This record gives sequence, structure tokens and C-alpha cells, in this order.
Amino acid sequence: MSNGEISNLKRPVDAAFGSERNEHKSKQSRRKRSKASGPQQDSAQELNSIPTKGHTSPSRNGTLKALQLPNPLQSRSPAENALSATQTRELGGQGPRQHSKKTSRKQKRSLPPEWSISAAEAGRFIDHDPILMQKDRYLILAVRTQVLVYSTQNSRLVRSLRLDEHEKITSYTTCATNENCILVSTYSGLVVKWDWTTGQEIKQWRSSAKLLAISEQSEIQDDTLYPTMLLIHEVTSTTRRVSLATLQDSSVKIITDKVILEENQLTSWIRVLDKRRCLVLYAYNKLFLGQAVRRPEDPASVYTWREIAVPRRITSIDARSHSSSSSTNKKHLAIDIVIGCQDGSILIYDDILFKLINKEKNPREEDIASRRFHWHRNEVLTVKWSLDGNYIISGGHETVMVIWQLDTGQKQFLPHLSAAIQHLTVSDTGSSYALHLADNSVMVLSTSELEPFAYVSSLNLQQPRLYGKKTRRIQAILHHTDPTSLLLAVAADIPSGTASQGKATLLQTYDIGAQQQSHRQALVRNNITALNVDPSGKPVQEPDVTHLKISHDGKWLATVDDWDPPADDLKTLYPAHDDHTPHAKETFLKFWAMNTSTRSWELVTKIECPHSTRSTAPCSILDLEANPQRTEFATILSDGSIYIWTAKSRHRNGLPVKDKSGSPLYTWSHTHTVQLLIPLKKITPTASALCYSLDGSVLAVSSNKSAFVHFVDPLTGNVQHTQHGSHPGLFSYLTFLNHHLITISKDLRVYNTVSGDLLYALAFNSSLSGVHLAANQLDQTFAVVCLLPAIMSKEKEDKAKLKSQIMLFNLKSASPIFRRIVDGTVETILPLPSESGYLIINDEAEIVYLRQPGSSLAKRNDVELPALEDAPKRMDLEEIIGRRSIEGAGPVGHMVSSAEKEDDSAQKMQPIGYTHKTQSSLSDVFNNHATNLPVRELFEQVVAVLRGGSEA
Repeated sequence: MSNGEISNLKRPVDAAFGSERNEHKSKQSRRKRSKASGPQQDSAQELNSIPTKGHTSPSRNGTLKALQLPNPLQSRSPAENALSATQTRELGGQGPRQHSKKTSRKQKRSLPPEWSISAAEAGRFIDHDPILMQKDRYLILAVRTQVLVYSTQNSRLVRSLRLDEHEKITSYTTCATNENCILVSTYSGLVVKWDWTTGQEIKQWRSSAKLLAISEQSEIQDDTLYPTMLLIHEVTSTTRRVSLATLQDSSVKIITDKVILEENQLTSWIRVLDKRRCLVLYAYNKLFLGQAVRRPEDPASVYTWREIAVPRRITSIDARSHSSSSSTNKKHLAIDIVIGCQDGSILIYDDILFKLINKEKNPREEDIASRRFHWHRNEVLTVKWSLDGNYIISGGHETVMVIWQLDTGQKQFLPHLSAAIQHLTVSDTGSSYALHLADNSVMVLSTSELEPFAYVSSLNLQQPRLYGKKTRRIQAILHHTDPTSLLLAVAADIPSGTASQGKATLLQTYDIGAQQQSHRQALVRNNITALNVDPSGKPVQEPDVTHLKISHDGKWLATVDDWDPPADDLKTLYPAHDDHTPHAKETFLKFWAMNTSTRSWELVTKIECPHSTRSTAPCSILDLEANPQRTEFATILSDGSIYIWTAKSRHRNGLPVKDKSGSPLYTWSHTHTVQLLIPLKKITPTASALCYSLDGSVLAVSSNKSAFVHFVDPLTGNVQHTQHGSHPGLFSYLTFLNHHLITISKDLRVYNTVSGDLLYALAFNSSLSGVHLAANQLDQTFAVVCLLPAIMSKEKEDKAKLKSQIMLFNLKSASPIFRRIVDGTVETILPLPSESGYLIINDEAEIVYLRQPGSSLAKRNDVELPALEDAPKRMDLEEIIGRRSIEGAGPVGHMVSSAEKEDDSAQKMQPIGYTHKTQSSLSDVFNNHATNLPVRELFEQVVAVLRGGSEA
């Protein structure tokens, strides 16, 4: 709806349940309104004033505005007139009421506490090498606004150094004068000095430049030790500048002494060697070596730069300096450089600075040659020198760390890591490696045994995506019985800088209290450690988990995954001139059971290509929902049919089938099928929404090809009621708040499903691709998130600055009780299951909370972190990573395919509430109809009693 147009509801809105009762109420309400005199209060006055006929008033921030109802009301039925009158009253159709100052003060005192958004937690580790400190006892990492200190003894967070929420950390380094201090730079030009052992901020400096990297050295002036910085800052989107600067305690400004290099395509990587006598930088396929020609302590030092063209694009680099002897036995400073290339090769330049100088003196000298090693199939993401210079360590997309022995050429491998290796750090002691993996985790392992002893993992979400491209929503839920567990469907490997969206193949369980991953397992087949290219060299496509829900008791998990075959394969099998093109997409609906002993999900039932009775062609599952009161799931397919799924225990010969531990086995199947009317194939829905009521007795359904919301009884499978609730061609988001239904399509509407009234409606002017809707039953509020239009920066860069608006409503007023515009996009918003408030995940993989003062969440960021100390033990790899087998069969997870044919006479289904009595003695076994038991079942019960030591 445009801003210059009077909003109008053109279609009648039916009452939800019981039109006769609503008609009687509407007559009474009309009589009361006809007797009343004077203007009515405008409940949406804060949001927007209602425009009169022929005039309009723009909405605040261009997102919401109150809807004006059509007039006159006589053209509608009595029930519709009552509904319209109710809506007009709620939106203040007769103007605002005048209040005295005394009344306003009373109302101001009675206002509820204001809501607020907490500081960010978790986050994506920045593109930077990890730092190991104090003999590898502590690991220092950084996210967008925080520097995090972890103990490698137990992988726990012990310190958090937080910046302002609008800052963005670009680099961090240790101080040359004090190992207990670190320097942190931000993109806005801020440099902060922290004592990471105490969490105390020591000093801040500000620069007008956009800082990308810093590196500190010390200098002595007038018998005073001053830190000297090398700064890399951004001039334009393609040009970088390297400067010398001095940080002084008496000034808050960074004093830039001299610009020493400016180059296009220069990266933010810099290595300072031999007390700043030599600098190493690179850009694309160029290597830059800077040699100081004066004293390095002099701020006005001049560098002589030498440039080397590398035959391939540089993707990673490392440099080291050491003392060496020439052919004349004269000692000199030797610079060795190792380069990882885009084609997977590794180049080593030994003593390159000395060779360059000799080449300048004697042009007839041979060209500088490099040693070449090649094992990686793809680009080398990281490469490092060992402490003694006898080895190099490399990593890439193969999830394998390779250790190269330079003298012999032998290789040692550490394979089958959880993701690609993006960064690698060799500790100062040489006894540990720190690996930053592409799944947003960091692993610390010993160099001697290559055994991991610390593991840190944050939310494994994809990188921020470009504006305007079609994206899918992340699948995330909070565990109903364990509120600290956040379950997400995540990709296995997401290298930084990639524009493609990774397929969600893994289930990550994240502990929001400990801010650490507690478990991870595969939901579909994936190619994490396998060769993931086909014979033609194209990547092998993985299935994608599109839906994820958990049952009300937390014991069952339902997932949906799709797989599309490559288009080239379909062209080969089905030429373009063929009239019939089959549906090649594979869709699987899977049900998982929680194994309490291993704390992992085990596959119970796998249903291949669920389809309706009207067509044998497979259909996509558009939405999945869990019943909040009983063990039940509902799915809606692209053909408009709805399936209700329940679990039943497996029986054979009248007896329950049990696993080795004695627990019954279950199978999931659909008990009801609801066929919604879709007359034409051309209007087949491509997006649909399901939502259960609070008591689980009603299932609301909407689609983007219909203007109706259907109410289904899940126990009988009958459509109980249908009403207008959305706009044709637009997708409607649904949620229940108590007995109220909230819908969002072209506008936001709140219905009372008991009385049939429309409480209020607000026009919704935003892109539906960025809308999120959630309701919290404990505080009786619902939250709406929308994506605001992109704002281009002043420099007219390619990247647009995205912003999202978060609004919180209650059922009493059409005006939002909370509104905030935040940077970036919101990936999902979830109601907290056991307390008031909401959990929000943004595109930086950060978690923030929308809450009220005084709640338990309000104290979450105020808790003091423990002092730095050693933990009593180290954790093994299985404990800290929590990796499990894919779709494994276990005691609970006996996998049963829906295509498996079973004899109905030999095996019957029993509802999930049925339990089988366990015999406690041999007398119980033989006295309870033992002659009717199969021999194998009788033998198992006897053995079970004898194992328990109870014999009659």
C-alpha cells in the first residue's frame, strides 16, 4: 500500500467462530456507540494519525500506518458492521480524546517498564589468526564487538572485552611492551588498549582513517619508551595505505608520522620482521618487501620497497627472519617467505631479500627461483612456518592439516576435521597449533601428538548476504524443556568471502548460557571430508534441511530436507523437446528420537517423497509445525494437502517390539489428510504457513495463492472454519497469542477467534522477505521484524547498508510498545519458552535479547567472569566437539523407511502412550501367559531377569 493512498479493506472479514453470537454483540455495541457523544481516544495515535477522507498522513518510518475502514457500514452484514466498528474504535476513527494533565500523569505512572535490547553475545569470529598466550593456557579471539578470552584447559570463556555496539573490530595484536595487554582496532578508526588479564580498558585513541590492521613496535625517545604503530587503512574500496603512527598517553588522537606505502588491491595482512627493519605485504599476485634505510626507531624512517611478481594469485602467506651466512661467510639477515596459491600450490622463497639485493647489484644473476610443493586440490587458505623453520603447515578446503618436512619432502596429515581450515597459528612455545575452522570454531592441538585439547565453537551461520538476492530463512528453535539449548540447521562448511549459500546439512545445539556449542550431528548426507566434485569438476550438491521442529516434550525432532539434481543431468536424461518433464526433486521427511544416554538425535522414521492422493508426483513440503500439547506434527504440501503425523509403537504378534535396552520402538505415519480446494494447477501455492493454537485444538493454514485462512481440527482432519485473512498473491505469516490469531501479509491483523472480532489492523509497507513474527504466551506480546529499504553509503559503494526494524505489540493497543531500528538483518526471532522476552539472531551470528528490566536475562551480561586460572583437567576430542555419526541407528533410533513393507497381521500399531510391563522375576515371566509368547520373546525375558539377579 502506497503512502499517498487511503487504506481500505475491500473484502469482508468473516467472524472466526459463531456468526450469530457476533451479530447479537454487534447490535449491542452499535446501540452503545449511538448513545455515546464526544471524540474517542485514538489508540494508535503514537503510531500514526488516521487520515480523513481525501487526505492522507504518512506513517512513521514508512513501515506501519493505521487502516481506515470503508464507510458507510450499511452495505455490510450486521456481523461485518460490528467487526468494522470494532476496528474503527480500536484505531481511533473518531479522533483523539483530550486528557487533562492530571490524567496524563496518572497514566504515565502506571506505564509498564520499558523494553530494551541486550548487548550482543556469540558472533562470528573475525578473519584473523587466533592468539595463544601464557604458555598456551589462554586463547584470544574476536567477534564484531568483543574480544573473547578462553581457557584452553576447559574451553570455557573467562573474559569478554566489549566495545560499543556500532564498532566493528578489524584486528587485534599483543602489545610489544606488555604481554598482558592487547591492542584492538576498529573500522571506524578506534584503537583500544586493554589489559586482557583483568578486563580493564587502559586507553583509547581515535583516527580519522578506516583502520583494517595494526601492528605495534616500541621506540625510545628522550629515554622514554613509546609504542609505534604500523597502520593499514582504507583509502577507497580498492586502495590501501600503510602508515607509521605514534600512540602517546597524553593524546587521544593517533598521530600519523609518515605514509610509507599506498597500493591498489593491498590486503590487510602485514608482517614486521627484525624490529621493523623489514616489512612484508602482498596484493593479489604481488609481493612487497620494505627495508628500512635508517634507524628503525626513527619515526621518519624511509623504506626501500622491492616488488616481486608471483606467477599465481596469493591466497595465504607467512614470513620469518633468521641469521644466515653468505658464500663469503658474512652473516646477514635472511628473510624466508612461504606463499599459498589459488591453484593449491605452495611456493617457498629462501633468503629472498639477500637475493633481490644481489640481483640489483648484478643484473646477470639468475632469476630468483622458488621451491614448489603441491597437494591441495583447491586454494591454500592458510600456511605457516614452524618455530624452527624446518616445517611448514598448511590447510584448505580439504579439511586436512598438512605438515611438510622441507628437507625430505615428506608429508604428515591430520585429516577429517569438521570444516575447512581458514587460519592457523603456531604458538610462541612451538608446542601448540590453533586452527580457525570455517564452521566458526577454533581447535587447539598439541604439535607433538596432534591431539586436540581445546575446542571453541560459536553459532555456525552463513556470512551476510548481498541485498536483493533471494535467501532462505535459517531454521532455529529453542528447546521446550531445556531453555538454554538452541537448535539450528547449519551448513557444514562456510568459508569467508563466498557469495554462495551453503546447504544446511548439520544440526547444531548451542548452549546460550555457556555460549558454547554442546553438540553437533549430521541430518543428511554431506561432503565435509570427501571429494565433493563430480567427474566434470563441478561441486556435488548436498541436500538442504528446509524445516526443523521439536515436539512439546522435547523427545522428538522432525526435519525436512530437499535435494535437486543438477540441471545438466536432467538435460541428458530428458531432452528439451520432450513434453513431459518429471519431478526430479527428492524430499524426505524424517523423525528423530532423543537418546538420553548419548544426548544425540537418532533417526526413527524416514519418509521419502511425501505426496497426496491426487497425484503420484512428489510434492515439496512448504511448512512444518509441532503441536504444543501432544506428540504430533503437521505438514502442508505444495499441492495444498495437509498431513497430520503421529507416532505409534511397533507391535508384532500383539507384543511391542523393543530395542536392546528394553525400550519400545516407534514408527511415524500420517493419521489424517486434509485436502484444501485448489481448482487450478496454475495457482499451486509456493509458500504456506501452519500454526497451532495454544491448546493444540486448532491448526491455522494460509498460503500465498489464497485470500483465506483455514482452521482445521487436527483430531478429525476437518476444516472447521474459513475466513478472509490475507491478500491474494501475498504470503501470510501466522501465529497464535492465547486465543488471538495474528496474521501478516499486506497488513498486520489481530483477530479474536472466540468473539470473531478484528481487534485492529495496520498497513504493512515493507518487503515480505525480511518479515519475522513471533508471540510469547507468558507476557502476552508479539514481535514483528521487518527489513527496511537499503540505504546506499555516501561513497556509493557496492554494498548497501541494511537496517531492520523490531516492533513489539500487545493485544490492548495498535501502537507498538517498543520500536527499535538496528543495523543489518535479523535472521530469526524466537520467544523464550520459560520467561518473558525474545531471542534474536542477526546476520552477524550474534544473539541479542528483547526483554524487560528486572528479568533474569537482564542480569546475563552483568555477571562477572571468573578470574584467569587453570582448570583441573583437559577435555578429549569427543567431549569438546560432540560429533556423532550421520543418521545412526541406536537403541532408540531403529531406522524404518516408510517404503518398508510389513505384514499388518503380524505387526500392529499402538498409540505412543502404550507401555509394556517389564517382568521382575521368573515367576512373573511364566505365570503371565507365557505359553502365548514367542520362543524368542520368552528367552529374552528370562535372560533379562537373570541379568538383573532376580530369580524366583
